Parts: sequence; C-alpha cells; structure tokens
Amino acid sequence: MTGQKIISQAAEMGFILSLSDDWKRVRCEGSKCPPEALTAKVKAHKPEILFWLKAETLKDCLSGSILISYDAQDECEAEPYPYALPQKCNQERWLASAEAILAQRNSEGRLDATFSEIDSCIIGVRSFLDPASKSMHKRLTAAIPGAKKCSQRLKSRTKRQIEKKNREWEARIKRQFFLSITSPTQLVPVTQPQKFVHE
Repeated sequence: MTGQKIISQAAEMGFILSLSDDWKRVRCEGSKCPPEALTAKVKAHKPEILFWLKAETLKDCLSGSILISYDAQDECEAEPYPYALPQKCNQERWLASAEAILAQRNSEGRLDATFSEIDSCIIGVRSFLDPASKSMHKRLTAAIPGAKKCSQRLKSRTKRQIEKKNREWEARIKRQFFLSITSPTQLVPVTQPQKFVHE
C-alpha cells in the first residue's frame, strides 16, 4: 500500500511518521528538518498514511495482524486469481473427476450423474483458464439438463422406496392387530379352593 511504502521510505531517511494525539494529523520526527520531497509526498498521500498508521496502532493495541490487499497502483502486481491459487496437480484431478462423472451412464445410456455432482465439477474446473479446462467447462455446462433429469429420477425412486416401506409397515401392523383380536383366548385352568369345615 502507498501509505506503508511512504512510512518505510521516511524511516530509511531517518524520520518517523506517527499519529497526532487526535489521530487527524501526521507527525514527522527526526534529528533534522525533513526534505521538501518527503514533506510534499506526505501531504499528497496524507489519507493513505493516516489509514496505515491507524491500522498499525489498532494492531498493536489488539495484538492482531494486518492483512495486506494490493491495489492497482502498487508496484507489486499480484497474479490474477485463476492462475494464483490452483496448481497443476489440482487441475489434473478436477479434469479426471469431471471426465469420470460425465462417463457415468445407466442401462439405457442416459447420464447417471446428479446435478450436484456436475455443479461441483463446474466450480472446480472454472478456476482454470487453459483450453482443456475451458473445453471441459463447456461439456459440463451442456450436461446440466441431463443431470437435472438424473436428480429427478433419483428423487422419484427414493420416494417410491419410502412409500413401499410405509405400505409394508402398515400391512404388517394391520396383520398383527387382526391376529391379536381373532386368535382364540387360551383358557388357563383354575383350581377351586378347598373348603374346610370345622365340626
């Protein structure tokens, strides 16, 4: 950031830039009078310097850290996101996974991959901008309608299985209840108590 760079440059020249007591001004301290070039640079970039000095102060007070986000004006240019994070090994894994999922077919030759599987591959593959990844991205996007149909078939099959289980449980409960009310009652013989007569 510009503010951080100016503070570092001033330190190299033997000057310390710090916040005023009200945090609204920048103080320049040193053993001699600062050069005009440094003074002009501080005045031109006062908001950026104040911002960085406040961040440094808060960091020290809260025992935290500052995450630097480079802007377009910085001399150090970061690589674009798609090239910066993914690695070649991850790219090969994503392409291999996507190819395997697209190859899944049922007995009728229809795509046997759900929409969530295709969507996950799209998220992984679109991070790469090479021709192979772009081609795979197009194939995955074209497979979305078939994947949605597969998801619908899976939902319908699961629904039918649940309904079948419910019917089986209902029939079992009815059968047990019917047997409990129609089975003959088992009579247990009861011994008559003996009577004792006192003469």
